[in-house]
Amino acid sequence: ILMKNKILLVILIFLGTFTVFEGFAQDSFFSNTKDKDSSSEPSALAIGGKINTGSRYFFNYDTFKDVNIKNSDDLKSFLNTISLFPYIETSVNLKYSGENVQAFISLNNDINENSSGITSALANSKGFAGFIAMFNEAYIHLFMPTLDLLAGYAKVVWGKGDGMHVIDRLNADDYRDFINRDYLDRRIAVPIIKLGITAGETGYLEFAYEPVFTPDIYPESGIWFPAQALALQSGITSAVENLVMATYTSVYNDTYNSTYQSVLTSVGDPDQAQYAAVQAAQLAAVSAAQNIQDEDHYILPDTNTLLYSQLAGRYTFSYSGLDLGFSDYYGFLRDPVIDTSSLAAEGKVNISYDRVNTFGFESSAVIFGFNTWSEVAYNLTSDYKGDNSMAHNNSIQYLAGFDRDLPIHNLYINIQLIGSYIINNDMIEAGDIQYRSDNLYSNNTLAWSISDTFLNDTLKLQFDGAYSFEHGDYMFRPKADFAFTDNLHLTVFYTYFQGDSDTDFGQFKNNSFAELKLAYNF
Repeated sequence: ILMKNKILLVILIFLGTFTVFEGFAQDSFFSNTKDKDSSSEPSALAIGGKINTGSRYFFNYDTFKDVNIKNSDDLKSFLNTISLFPYIETSVNLKYSGENVQAFISLNNDINENSSGITSALANSKGFAGFIAMFNEAYIHLFMPTLDLLAGYAKVVWGKGDGMHVIDRLNADDYRDFINRDYLDRRIAVPIIKLGITAGETGYLEFAYEPVFTPDIYPESGIWFPAQALALQSGITSAVENLVMATYTSVYNDTYNSTYQSVLTSVGDPDQAQYAAVQAAQLAAVSAAQNIQDEDHYILPDTNTLLYSQLAGRYTFSYSGLDLGFSDYYGFLRDPVIDTSSLAAEGKVNISYDRVNTFGFESSAVIFGFNTWSEVAYNLTSDYKGDNSMAHNNSIQYLAGFDRDLPIHNLYINIQLIGSYIINNDMIEAGDIQYRSDNLYSNNTLAWSISDTFLNDTLKLQFDGAYSFEHGDYMFRPKADFAFTDNLHLTVFYTYFQGDSDTDFGQFKNNSFAELKLAYNF
């Protein structure tokens, strides 16, 4: 009840703030058409949201392809191999649209569970990520004659890609069920202030400031737990156990010897001295071992300081049929540096984040009827030479894609290539945080979506997939979506993963699943 009252109070204060800004804004500002529909009526409060409910059905493909059901016992045995996970997702959005101001709150049912281990350490490092766990977004957007100002917890997307980006650095990612969620759904709102300025006829200049650093959120356990994190967690557990045993033995021996000599000198009875020494040694050794077990083995940076502030700028414009953009993000890589050098001796894992200056370029154009786009990012870190094993090398990331409606029924195609290359990778050796045993330091993945509609566009059949050229791992997802109304959809699809266990898709090869979902938007 107390939590509900707090949430209600926050909403009331927020809506009250809308009214204050609206009164202040009258006759002083006008709508910037880049971000707001100027035809919207003032003082309009809209409520919307979604309710998704459904089930996922997990089964092993190798078992499924050999199924031979001849009787009820065979059917029961087969059904027993299928794991069913029902779910419900809800969100409620409140949007206030005034003549010169917009304000937005989005609440959802995504509640972070209690966690443990390396992913918990990363997810719960000191920052604002968990401060408003139930708030998806909450911000105010003001519009002035030649500029606009956005402030609050927001998701700001930079780049021309379609559901994929390499220059979009402003928001963190939620890796829980990451591979199965839409781009915006897996992004995490961050505290941000963004100023937009109209620059010429087609130009738009943006400056963004984030006062603190928000780390990514990782799954704490379960089938989407990353293979790399699982291996690291096992190593940490083993090292801590070894340290506990070594400490127990050392403290036991030291305490036993000192106690035995002290008691023997005091009472002169070897049996009594031995008994007292054993009792004291056991108590001291257990206490020392327990202290190690109870310690926090992850040394985290305090990202809730101005030292972790981030700045970014972006300029977009149009020229001769091209939409172009340049950007610069000065902040941190969200891929953490995990230093285990003190693990064996001290039971400590040091976690840090590398400073990075990401220079970005983006473009889009219509070429021979194809909508095309591209993004390129250069990540400049402190490891210019690539010889620092505890820092990320400089790297290049890139993306190119196109889509088009084909003159065959209602066929639509969307194809994108996303890739990366680590510079000076010849300096990477075993023990480096970026070391790979296969010495492959480039990654190129082709993603596609092909769809067609039937029955007056109420039935949509779609085939999505992705293939990694270097590692040969892949995923595909056939999907059927039926629209009862514009707001009510029934969707059924199957997601299949394959590849080696140390690859992006292959690590989930035992997680292939079918899903049935009913979604209602209001």
